Amino acid sequence: MESYKEILKSIEQAELHFEEGAIREGQKLVSRIRHSFNNLEKIPNKLRHKFNFIHAQSKYFDDVSSYAANPKREELIEEAKDLVANKGDLAPRKRANRIHALQGKWQLLDQSSKSASRSQWESFKQLIDKAWEPCAEFFEELNEVKKNNAKNRLKLIEEINQFAAKSNNKDSIQYLSRFLKNAFTKWQNYSPVSDNDFKTLKQEFSKARKPIFDLIRSIEETNKQLKENLIEEVKNFVAEDSNTGITFFKDIKQKFKAIGPAGFKAEKVLWDEFHKAGDKFFEEEKALQKEQIKLMSEALSTLKADNSSSIEDAAKALNESSNARKSKEYIDLKKALESIKSDEKAKIISDSIEMLKSLLPYDGNANLKDLKVDNSIAQAIQTTSYPGNTDTLKKLVVEIEMLIGKEQTKTEEAYKQQIMLEKLQSKFNSGTSEKDRPTAIVVEFINNSSEKKTATQTKLWQRCCDAYLQTLNQSR
Repeated sequence: MESYKEILKSIEQAELHFEEGAIREGQKLVSRIRHSFNNLEKIPNKLRHKFNFIHAQSKYFDDVSSYAANPKREELIEEAKDLVANKGDLAPRKRANRIHALQGKWQLLDQSSKSASRSQWESFKQLIDKAWEPCAEFFEELNEVKKNNAKNRLKLIEEINQFAAKSNNKDSIQYLSRFLKNAFTKWQNYSPVSDNDFKTLKQEFSKARKPIFDLIRSIEETNKQLKENLIEEVKNFVAEDSNTGITFFKDIKQKFKAIGPAGFKAEKVLWDEFHKAGDKFFEEEKALQKEQIKLMSEALSTLKADNSSSIEDAAKALNESSNARKSKEYIDLKKALESIKSDEKAKIISDSIEMLKSLLPYDGNANLKDLKVDNSIAQAIQTTSYPGNTDTLKKLVVEIEMLIGKEQTKTEEAYKQQIMLEKLQSKFNSGTSEKDRPTAIVVEFINNSSEKKTATQTKLWQRCCDAYLQTLNQSR
């Protein structure tokens, strides 16, 4: 069962996929998160809200992709109809290539957008089946291809036999493994072959590779013995002091690493035994690590967000704990400090957004240096000509609220549809990211605002700023 923390991490990953334009990957992850909820006895409200937001994004991309993909599927169906109608106009090979191309385009649409409806798929499949009927010549040529592939596989088997005959235990495992990998790649490239040849060729291929696999296992066994000898050497060494012991252990470790692999199962066991044998040389370091862990625990217990002295002490303890960076205490203290820093940043942003709400229309009195948001926003406030495009302002507010998953009223539904259609080209054809879009919307709002302070504009500006704050918090 996934923990709340793991689900939250998955939600953040899905948001990153959507920001980078990897829509299908993000939607798959959202689907897995939804199934994970079935195994939870109780779902915290915060986690549910975060999921509802990302789920709304996923549904939005489904809607948008349908607008883009369905007309293209209809075009492919029409092309398939043309192939069926013009049975003798194309040579079998060209016809087969055309059919493969149509199938590839159809699959690409399914991979990059919402899947086709059942009726669309059945229409396309029936037409493709009919279009294949005149391709008997192509399948005859395919049989020739299968025969040639079988011949090439026989040649490859002979090459493997020759390689195995001259191989010995002086060869490295990497060299032998690389040959086997390349041979397997060639084997796959010589495909397909006839069903009659397949079984025999496969048996001969396995038989040819077996001596090489056996040689690899033999070399691994030798390497295992060499590593076991080094482990015994470490166990028997008596150091005069800590530095001498550590230097000796590091030298032996380099020799240990220089020996080739000892097999997947044995390798981890050998490494564990090797490090366990060398633990006696690091007792002083462990004592120092223990002391550093103690100081970090004390710093964490007294850490308070409103106490600068405790924050400084915690940061100092963290910086001076280089020997304990993998400890739980180090990780916990680092996270606690990062959380305080994040909260401070969130407050600064929140205060700036509250200030931003009062700046339209701008009277020139406020100190824009105190506005801790993107510089382009402050610049727009100072340079806008205040054209007063109320319809554009409404549309911009709907767009930024769509980014945070907020539902629109029925009167604003037309703006939503218009925005979805405008995003088709930028989202699904160019694959551009909308990471910077919220800031751009705020700038556009300012550039379309009115110099006269109106109730409508003020209300729209409040909504725009509130949504902008949410996008900033989500991106942290």
